[in-house]
Amino acid sequence: MTTQSQPQYLPGIGEALPAGERIRWRGRPRAGLIARHVLKSRAITGYMLVMVALAVATAVRELSGPDLARVLVLPVLLMLVALGVLWSFAWLHARCTEYIITDRRVVLQVGIALDMSINIPLRVVASGDVVRYKDGSGAIALTILPEYKLAWLALWPHAKTWEFKNPMPMLIGLADVATPAAALREAVAADGDAVVAAPALDVGVGTPAGATA
Repeated sequence: MTTQSQPQYLPGIGEALPAGERIRWRGRPRAGLIARHVLKSRAITGYMLVMVALAVATAVRELSGPDLARVLVLPVLLMLVALGVLWSFAWLHARCTEYIITDRRVVLQVGIALDMSINIPLRVVASGDVVRYKDGSGAIALTILPEYKLAWLALWPHAKTWEFKNPMPMLIGLADVATPAAALREAVAADGDAVVAAPALDVGVGTPAGATA
C-alpha cells in the first residue's frame, strides 16, 4: 500500500500547498543579529556611552557628592531605556517572524501588532544577494521585478535600507545563512517559471552599501 505524504501548510494561509510544491527550508531570525546588524546596536551603544562620558566629565568639574549623582542619573537612565527599547524591538521581531522557502516561493511571515504573510513567487525574483559574515550569519536580499509592487514600510525591517522605489525584501538575522541560501538556489534551479538562474544568487562577505543586515 502506498503511503501519501501529508499536505504542508504555510503560516497565515489556510490552504495546503499545491501538489508538487514542498517546503525546502523554514526558520526564524535571531534577535541578537537583528539588533547588531539591522538596528546597529553596537554603534548606538557606543554613541550613548560617549554622551554619558561627556556628561560625567562636565558634571565632575562643576558638581560633587549628591548633586553629581543626581545629575548623572538621567543620562544613564535614558541610555538604559533606549537600549531596552532597541533590544525589545529586536526580540519581538525575531519572535514574530518566520521565513519559508518552497519550490515556488519565498514567504515572509512578519508583523508584531498585525500578522502578515508576504508571498513572493520565484518567478518575480530577478536576482538575489547573500550577505555573509565571518561567523556564518547573514542575510539574503531579493531584487524583485518592477511590476511586482511591494511596500517598503510593510516590509521593514525585512527590507534593504534606502531602496524605497523598488523595495528589496530581505531575510535578516540568519544564524546560518548558507543553509537557506542553498535551499533558495535549489528552488530557483528547479523552478521552470523562475526568471533567474541559480548562479545569480551572489555571495558577498560583509554588508554592501545600503544594506540593513
